[in-house]
Amino acid sequence: MLETVVEEGFTVRGSTGQPTAHPLLKRIEATNAELRLLEGRLGLDPSARAALGVAEVRRASKLDDMMRRQRER
Repeated sequence: MLETVVEEGFTVRGSTGQPTAHPLLKRIEATNAELRLLEGRLGLDPSARAALGVAEVRRASKLDDMMRRQRER
């Protein structure tokens, strides 16, 4: 949709010839709003993760494991 708007311009001629916003701009805005809602529901940003009670998961590397074992000796 964005590519089409860039190619055709942000304004198009209306039914009586007047310049008006490209109709795809409203669809782009609606899609962005829906994506932001889904990002929140899926916990894809820090505040959404906090609201969901999801802790950050960190994967320990093999180097981290080796260093931890060395400290424990």
